[in-house]
Amino acid sequence: MKTISIFIFTLIFYTISCDDKETHKIDKKERITWIRKYIKETDLQKGNSSDLVNKASFYYQKEILTGVAEPEDLYSKTDKDLLIDFIKNTSKRLKIRKLNESLAIIKTYDFDSAGEIIKEDHLWIKKNGLWFLFELEGGNLPYKGQKILIEELKDKKGKFILLHGGCCDTESLAILPLSNNQVLEPLYTGTLYESSYKFIRKNGKLVIFEKDMEDNLTEISLEPR
Repeated sequence: MKTISIFIFTLIFYTISCDDKETHKIDKKERITWIRKYIKETDLQKGNSSDLVNKASFYYQKEILTGVAEPEDLYSKTDKDLLIDFIKNTSKRLKIRKLNESLAIIKTYDFDSAGEIIKEDHLWIKKNGLWFLFELEGGNLPYKGQKILIEELKDKKGKFILLHGGCCDTESLAILPLSNNQVLEPLYTGTLYESSYKFIRKNGKLVIFEKDMEDNLTEISLEPR
């Protein structure tokens, strides 16, 4: 009973703190933050572009303009200068790795309420000639602090995209096939509470385990459920 109570509390806390993305989007939508006074309209991209650099620049400029924490003095001068420079020179600052004609990884930033700047990797996908930030059904991507790996997996053919991140004593993982398809069906999605993923390379291929609080390892299943 004690274990169940702890799990329920952790689940509730995680839901409020980390996974309430729809509320977060609503709160951010019309925010005018302190950073706006440093930015001119001519610094900003337009959103109606089919070019990845321009489309992503518009998206991340908006994310920073509406997503930074308040008040301004939560940020050091160095961090403020970084954010302002990123908005003014977004197309030059984005680090983009094209995986193929329809998939790309972009290195960017996210923020928390305490003024911390968090580096993240985001996956973008091209559909019908337009680029979009990739999201799983339900909109629970990108994960907090997300990193992206391209790996071969044990007993699987081809390469796979691993989206890995989390917060608040949780850890999340999504595994997608690396392909040119405009629809990516995940091979695996999971979120662990008070445990973590362990990645071990064997014979050149990655094997993924769940590690519990006692350091016991259990290999995750990548077979269809």
